[in-house]
Amino acid sequence: MSYYIVDDICIGCGACEYVCPTLAIGRLDSESYRVTFIIDEMLCNDCDACPSTCPVDCIHQEPESIICHGRGCPLNERSTLRDWECSELVERCPTCDNVLWREPGSEKWICFKCDAGQGTCPKVRAAQKPEYRVVPR
Repeated sequence: MSYYIVDDICIGCGACEYVCPTLAIGRLDSESYRVTFIIDEMLCNDCDACPSTCPVDCIHQEPESIICHGRGCPLNERSTLRDWECSELVERCPTCDNVLWREPGSEKWICFKCDAGQGTCPKVRAAQKPEYRVVPR
């Protein structure tokens, strides 16, 4: 999930910009005397450095905005899938409709949900709505 800054709460201290490892946070050019920061969703790797640094708690997750770069897992720089290729924008698993992954140098796509039983990427899981069903008594 991407992050956003609540402008009305932000005090413009720049702590978030300073700790961002991917330079995803920047100042918005403005005629105003007040500094406004924005987060570039395509650069953000969801490392959680900015919200944990913010002194006024003005940086929040946006659950409706899921960004996938199509290469590696943007969830975390330490991801075990960092160098793997993702099929998010190309194709989905024909069995379970999950995202497919391809190891560097391999031609074969792998579905972690069906093939390896390792579950679903946390970003994909967050985007999916839970299915509830009524069980008759």
